[in-house]
Amino acid sequence: MSPYRLAAWIVAALTSVAVLTGCVIVGHGREVIAQLGHVTIPSPSPVASARTIRSPVDPAVIPFRYTCSGVETFQADDLAGSRIDVATLGSLDEFTQSELATLAPGSGWRLVSDTPTNRLLVQVVDPIHMTYVRLELREGSGGPTGRVWAYAGSGDCEPRALFHRPGGVGGFLRLDPAAAVPGREARTLHLIVNYLRGCPSAVRIMGRPRVVMTPDAVLVGVPVRARVNSDVCHVGEPVPITVHLTRPLGDRTLYDASTLPIRRLRLP
Repeated sequence: MSPYRLAAWIVAALTSVAVLTGCVIVGHGREVIAQLGHVTIPSPSPVASARTIRSPVDPAVIPFRYTCSGVETFQADDLAGSRIDVATLGSLDEFTQSELATLAPGSGWRLVSDTPTNRLLVQVVDPIHMTYVRLELREGSGGPTGRVWAYAGSGDCEPRALFHRPGGVGGFLRLDPAAAVPGREARTLHLIVNYLRGCPSAVRIMGRPRVVMTPDAVLVGVPVRARVNSDVCHVGEPVPITVHLTRPLGDRTLYDASTLPIRRLRLP
């Protein structure tokens, strides 16, 4: 194994990523064109608070829904909401109470997804590290209805955009070093997409990029699937994509919004 491949394997092995897809074949060198309509959105403003994801744009303008577990989804601004006290969650079984108290005592959780039978709690440890806990409503004693919220799984959380149509999750994007850096008059973006952060992992692009232009930013998300169903880095050829804008880039900043927190698009 070459030093490059070994290093990439080690990086990915130390990164906990929820693998949501099966095995697919990679198409190399595919060009994907985004057909963009005019989007009118208020100028974004920075959002920051303690134990909250720091976003360079208003989370409300980020158009995607994200997932930690591969099941429940939430929006970027759900992570900017108020933290809750677990005592307000209703009837919890003893094991769930213990797990929540161990992982984040007191009011360290945000309820980002709440349905009649499932809940998703996320704890923002610091701006780039999060954990999640899934709860399911199950038959049990102690609750007024004979049902209690029970622990259904937990793990590290790196929220990724979830695309139901045509399927896939948000890939990790960077500017293509083989292309010119886009200037103010640019209407074309040349990007490279990977499946895992820090790993040149090959992907299959599942559909056209999703792009939103605000007065100050361009937010890009690309639906992808992994070539190999594994959270270990499987090195593959880089997959370039081309995104065409309907308006010049101007002074807008480019962001990869495929994951949270969103990241400024840069050269490798």
